[in-house]
Amino acid sequence: MVATGRCEQESLAVHTRALRSALQGRPGLSLQTEAESARLLGGVPRGSLADVERVIAGARADYYEENAARAERTLVAAAEDLELLPPTPERWEDLLEVHTLLAWIRSSAGRVEEAEATLERLYRLDPDYGPSVNAYPTSLRNLAARVQKRMKAEARVALTVTTRPEGLSVFVGGRGVGKAPVTVMLPRGEYGVEASWGGRRGLPRVARVGQDASVELSAGLEGAVWAGHGPCLAAAAAREERLTMLVRMGALLGVDALVAVRQEEPSEGERYLVVSTVEVRSGEEAREAKVKLYAAGLPPGSVERLADFVATGEAVPPVEATRGQVASARPAAAPADAPKEAKLAPASVPGVVAAPGGDQRRVPVAGYVAGGAAAALAAGAAVFYARALADERGLESMRGAGAFAAGSEDQVRQLDGSLARNRTAAVGLAGAAVGAGLTSAALFLFGGGAAGEASPESGTGQAR
Repeated sequence: MVATGRCEQESLAVHTRALRSALQGRPGLSLQTEAESARLLGGVPRGSLADVERVIAGARADYYEENAARAERTLVAAAEDLELLPPTPERWEDLLEVHTLLAWIRSSAGRVEEAEATLERLYRLDPDYGPSVNAYPTSLRNLAARVQKRMKAEARVALTVTTRPEGLSVFVGGRGVGKAPVTVMLPRGEYGVEASWGGRRGLPRVARVGQDASVELSAGLEGAVWAGHGPCLAAAAAREERLTMLVRMGALLGVDALVAVRQEEPSEGERYLVVSTVEVRSGEEAREAKVKLYAAGLPPGSVERLADFVATGEAVPPVEATRGQVASARPAAAPADAPKEAKLAPASVPGVVAAPGGDQRRVPVAGYVAGGAAAALAAGAAVFYARALADERGLESMRGAGAFAAGSEDQVRQLDGSLARNRTAAVGLAGAAVGAGLTSAALFLFGGGAAGEASPESGTGQAR
C-alpha cells in the first residue's frame, strides 16, 4: 500500500495508515507492513544527523573507558542509520569517522584483516583520505597508509551518473562526487548511488560496476519516493503517468498489486479520498472508489467501508465506486418446497371489496394513501437534506487552511454529528418516499381494473 500525490501532506499519510490497519488480517489478503515496504525502498532512519553524531560521541567515550565491545556495537548501528539519512557532505564526514573508529577498535583487538576491510570501504571512494593525526594513533595511521597504497594500485573504471533534471548533487557510496552529469573513477564493485532531492533522500540505486557504466536518477521515480510517509509516491495527477509510476514501484516492492491512496480536489471546496487497486503485471486499475473529505475528516465508518471495497469490490455509502464495483449479494432465493405462486384471498387484498355473488370491485383507496405517504416522506427528506447542506456549509466556512481554528473543537463536533444525523435521515426518508411512490403507482395501474365498472347494486357508473 502506498500513498500518492502530495507526499508532504501529513493527512495523506494518516489516511493511508488507517486504511492499511483496516485491511490487515483480512481473509485472502497478504499485505506488506509499512516497515517492510519502507525497507525495500531504502529504509527510514531512526533519528536525525545530530542524533547519530551524539551516538558516535558516546561510542568513542565507551572505547576510551575500555568498553570496546559496546562501542563497536554502537558504531555498527550508527553506520546503518547514517546510510538512511539524506545524502550530505556532513553525512560523509560522519561515515568517515564511524568507519575509522571501527577500524581502530578492531585493529587494537588484533583483528587486523577486519580493520583493513573497514578502511578499504573508505579508500575505494576517497583515495586521498587519511585519519586525523590528533584523533588516531600512529599504528592505525600506518595501517591506513598500507590500505591506501593497495587501493590506489587497483584498476578503476568509469561510472557516469546523470539526473533528470540535470544539475543535482550526486553521491556515490555516501561521498559527494559533484553535480550531474558527473563521471567518477572507481574500483570494480557495488556502489550505492543517490541524488539530493532538495535536501530530501529519495530512492537509492545500486550500481554494479565491472566495466565503464552509467546510471540515471529521475525525478519521476528515484526523486518521487518518500519511504517514510506511508510510504508515498509523489506521482503526477495524470492517470496514465501515475499508473506507470505505480507499476514501477510495485516491481520494486515485489508485489502483485498495489493499493494506492490519494487526495483529490476536483473543484474549490471539494475534497475526496480516492483509493484504487493497481495490477502490477497488467498495469491496469482493477478498482477505484472515493469518499468525500470534510473539514472534520472522513465520515464515520468510511475507512472500514473503503477496506471492504478493496477486499470485495462492494461499495457501501459513503463510498462511491468509480471503477470495478462488484454487485451486492442478491436476497436469498425462496426455499425449493415453497409454492411457485402464492394467491391472497380477495378479501385480504387492500382496496378490494367483495360484492354479492362473488363479484369484486377494486377501489384504489390504498393507492391514494400510498401516494400521500410518498409526498409526506419526500417533504421530510427535503427538510433534512436542507439541514445537512447547512451543516456542511457551516463546517466548510469554519475551515481555514485545511484545519479548524483552535478552541472550536466542540462546535466542530456538534456540526459534524448534526451533519451525519441529518444526512442519514434524508437518505432514509428519500428511500421510503420512493418505495411509497412505487407502491402507489402499482396500485393505480394494476389495482383499478374494475374500478370504473358500474356496481350492480347502485346502478351508477361510479366506483364504489
